[in-house]
Amino acid sequence: MRPLTLFLAACSMVLPGPFAAGQNLARDGRWAHETSPLTPHPEVQWGKLDNGFRYVLMPHNGVPGAATLQLVVLAGAMDEEEDERGLAHFMEHMAFRGNQAFPESEMVRFFQELGIEFGSDVNAVTAFDYTAYALDFRDASLPMLERGLHLFRSFADQVNFDPALIEQERRVILSELRSRDSVGAKGELDAMQTVFDGLTFIQRSPGGSYDSVAALTQQQFESFYRRYYRPDLMVLVGVGDFDLSALEAKSAEVFGSLARPADPLPVRELGALRGADRLRADTFRISNVGSAQVLMGSVREASVEPDSRSRRLEDYLERFALGLLNERLGRGRGNTPAGAARLEELVGNRTALASVISQPSRWENHLRALNEMVRATHIYGFSPSEIEPARDDAWVIQRSGCWRISCRSGIRTRSLNFCFSPSSIIASMWVKLRSWPGRRSGCSRWMRTRSKLRIGEPGIWIRWCCT
Repeated sequence: MRPLTLFLAACSMVLPGPFAAGQNLARDGRWAHETSPLTPHPEVQWGKLDNGFRYVLMPHNGVPGAATLQLVVLAGAMDEEEDERGLAHFMEHMAFRGNQAFPESEMVRFFQELGIEFGSDVNAVTAFDYTAYALDFRDASLPMLERGLHLFRSFADQVNFDPALIEQERRVILSELRSRDSVGAKGELDAMQTVFDGLTFIQRSPGGSYDSVAALTQQQFESFYRRYYRPDLMVLVGVGDFDLSALEAKSAEVFGSLARPADPLPVRELGALRGADRLRADTFRISNVGSAQVLMGSVREASVEPDSRSRRLEDYLERFALGLLNERLGRGRGNTPAGAARLEELVGNRTALASVISQPSRWENHLRALNEMVRATHIYGFSPSEIEPARDDAWVIQRSGCWRISCRSGIRTRSLNFCFSPSSIIASMWVKLRSWPGRRSGCSRWMRTRSKLRIGEPGIWIRWCCT
């Protein structure tokens, strides 16, 4: 029997996209706070060079002697033409193949000195609306940071599109696409294309398709690079234990010589959400899976209102409510299996989703049950016994900076909380998760955490993996 995945888009919830305005302003050279009543952190230095290149720098000694730099290019997968799908991500790969100013061998030595892995998948990311290159420095001395700036500068206008290098990297990307071609990825992509039907970005999945990547030519690389790798679409972000004046001056020196194109900025086609005012449904099948997913959602197109405290509060309350719904669905009810709920935001467009995994023969019953659960929640809300524990957890996280790490073993999930005060300094550590309540033999896990700098308290965030 072939499994059936049914998607139902119900338009009963009102979901604004509060941060879309900042994304739109980013393309025309203005900062989000320029049109917002919110006041940015006083220690952040915002700057713009004559060629349109911008930078935002913040001294921060949360990890003494360390810093992080990012070069953000405000162009991503949604800026590709139909025959360029996958090119933004491919461009990111080509940046690490070396160039006349910074040969690949020198890049490798530089990354070894930094003590980090070398490669586009580790040090860069391509999203729908931007591409970002990142460097972490254990030694934030000005000479080391300057070398990082020169590496970013070489990405800005000196990437080499030698046909032989393109073919070598094409094989790498095609291998990546094959490895990511999973049932879950297909289902997620199909669902999101129905949710955001009519919007351009959802038709431009970062990475592209096997056929589109295989057909990309050297001329297309050069054309995309000229259109989007330009100083007025670039932002340097730096946070760490550095001399602000010295780094600001060096940034202006390194990037000030970038030539600003005479051509106007390319127009980004956003599209328009179709059917947002009515019920929509779609189905898609994937063979030989043995289960069905029933998914309900409500979507709201990106808002043009500026960022504000009230919109952030609204955002927080929406996420809090979806978290409560997720807990409720996770418990299941009667003959209905456990489900899940989440809030997704892509390019400023927001959707609330509720889903349940079902047997293919029972999808219709479970669709009705899921619909009843969502509608009952909409009408009657949540009980104090559901709200208060979640409120307490949220308060602890907001005040102390806590992370809950969960690992699943069979059908049981175990969690462990890590809490750090705002002044904590976490560099690198190994933690063995053991003595969990009720854990079975062999259920212990190892977790590695590594700190990275972030603007705002508590000043660090944790990247972790459970194996």
